This record gives sequence, structure tokens and C-alpha cells, in this order.
Amino acid sequence: MTQLPIQMTVALANDETPASLCSRNALLVGRTARDFCRDAGFTFQNVVDGTPSALEALADRCRANVDLLAATAAVKVAERRYMIGEQILVRESLSRKTLRVCPRCLSQDIESGRGPERTRPYGRLLWQIEPIRTCREHGIALVAVSNDDHPHRVHDFAMLVQSSLSDIHRLASEAPRRRWSPLEDHLAGRLKNPGYGEALWLSTLPFYAAAKACEILGAVAAAVSASSRTPSPMRIGMRPGRSGMTSLQRERQASGAC
Repeated sequence: MTQLPIQMTVALANDETPASLCSRNALLVGRTARDFCRDAGFTFQNVVDGTPSALEALADRCRANVDLLAATAAVKVAERRYMIGEQILVRESLSRKTLRVCPRCLSQDIESGRGPERTRPYGRLLWQIEPIRTCREHGIALVAVSNDDHPHRVHDFAMLVQSSLSDIHRLASEAPRRRWSPLEDHLAGRLKNPGYGEALWLSTLPFYAAAKACEILGAVAAAVSASSRTPSPMRIGMRPGRSGMTSLQRERQASGAC
């Protein structure tokens, strides 16, 4: 595999996904992500699916650290089943068609990144995790900027986000304020360190099951609350996963379990 000249590459950013790095490099040289990969002898879909040979080829082509690249890959291990590190996810655990971003993060990328401005914004791993809907750093809700699932464009982060960049400051100012929830903290922590967080008991469940259990419990609690005369303030305006995690924590504390 022939490496691109360094001036024709973008540097792998912190927690950047393989698809994002590939897409930004493609944009830099005036190609779509799929054409960029085809020119180099591998496929973009294999990059998206975390196929080791494709990640190695991409890392070599773009002068990136393959271990760092693999750490943020959602590796397809079976039909509708993926792994990120040691965590097991299902298709529903991932936001694949909908491109969600934190507009304030993208604004920072543009202001402080290197290289041509259009190639500076990059996709973070956590933005792909469907139950994670908040930017921890900025305390705002993630914003959907594209629902384009056309087979020639889907997952091509840099290309899909371009139409939103001219409006990024408005998106940042209008994004709803939102607190990082215990469930999001647990899930994000597990991607970095299995068994992370205070809710160690939740770590006994597979990643996808832990998220789904909290979502289901929260939905049930919300339905019960809505049917009562005095809805619980805790659940007003909260997503099911957030309130479900809170309910589980209270039950565990009441029972004296860890």
C-alpha cells in the first residue's frame, strides 16, 4: 500500500471513527469516501464494518496509528451484531443512517483544527451510539444533521456534514441544554473500560442489553407516571433511558445491593 504524501492526509483526531478519518482524507483529495477506498484497493463498507484488513490499509494509506483507529471501530461480527472493544452491540445500538453531531464540537474543530477548513470537523465514536444523545463536554443534545441513507453517501461523514457547516453557529445556539445522564456515563465508560462506573451490577449485562433494559424500564415508568394524577417531576422531559437508569439505581440502593 502506497502512503499518501503527508500534505495529502489529515491527522487522526481524538476518538475519531475510521469512517470519519477515511471520509476527511477523501474530501481533502477531492474524492468520495467510496471512490477513495476503491482507488486504494479496499472498500469503504469494510472500513465502516471495522474489517481488520481494511483498517490496516486505511491506516497505512493515511499515515494513521492502526491501534488507535481500531479502538473506535464498530466491528461487524455477525448479521446486525457488532463489537467495540469488548462490548457487544446490536444494530439498534448504533445510529448508522442518522448522522448526529454536537454543533459546538464541530465549531471548535473548525476554529482550532488544522488543514483546509472543510476537512477539520470529524465524527466521534460516541455520536454513533444510539442511547447516547448528549455531548458531555458542552451539555447539549446531539443534533441530527443528515438522514441520507443513499448507498453512495451513507457514512461519508465529511461529505454529509458539509451542508450544515455554514449554519453551525445557529445549530449550536439552538441545541437544547441537556445534562449528561448516569446511563450515558455508564455506557461511555464501558467503551473505554469494561466494568466502569458505580453501576457495576449493570456491567453484568451485555452493552446492548444494559441500554435496552434502562430504556424499557424508563418507558414503563413514564407510562405509569402519565396515568397518575400527579406525574413525577423526575421524569418530566426525560428520555426513557435516563429515567430508567435512575429508577434502577434507586431500587438497588433501597435493596442494599452494589
